[in-house]
Amino acid sequence: MNASLRLLLVRHGETEWSKEGRFYGRTNLPLTDVGQQDAQDLIAKITPFAPHICVASPALRAQQTAAPTVAALGLQIINDADLWEQDYGDWEGKHFNEVRAESETVFNQWLSKEIPGPPGGEESTAVRDRAMRAVSKITDTYQNQTVLIVAHGSLLNAMLCGILDASHGPSWTFPFQTGKLTEVVFRNGTPALVGFNR
Repeated sequence: MNASLRLLLVRHGETEWSKEGRFYGRTNLPLTDVGQQDAQDLIAKITPFAPHICVASPALRAQQTAAPTVAALGLQIINDADLWEQDYGDWEGKHFNEVRAESETVFNQWLSKEIPGPPGGEESTAVRDRAMRAVSKITDTYQNQTVLIVAHGSLLNAMLCGILDASHGPSWTFPFQTGKLTEVVFRNGTPALVGFNR
């Protein structure tokens, strides 16, 4: 990893289910009006960094979030399926409180990492593997550059845990907020979290 590599991590803007506190991974939801404004607001935040390229999840909400900045800065966008959100299986579309009420024991086991992932869903280790595979592709290809990554909360949590070699649990480890910017810089091969949810 090159010392001057900078990653700009962005969770997509607001959707109806993110606003409502629902689990959603593979459901392909669009942004709300607030989410569209989140995407517009990112232009001013990202422009000073002059990113060289954007790598994004193929999900509609990630594409809609990236689009204004990509257009404003004339960036190429590369879609990477490794950046899709975690598959939440049986919990997809359910509110956090609904899942807790239906199966509090299993929910708490997931929070404490006693089970590998949501029932019928993707294991957390698989999410981290995908996230770090995406990082490896970026670091191998875009040395000495700034790369904008637009993806999802749990995926970016797994990515940041992997980059910083932190214990990887549910997305509360690094709670990425919708439409916010997080900056990671590699100095002499060592990653540093420079800014979070700005």
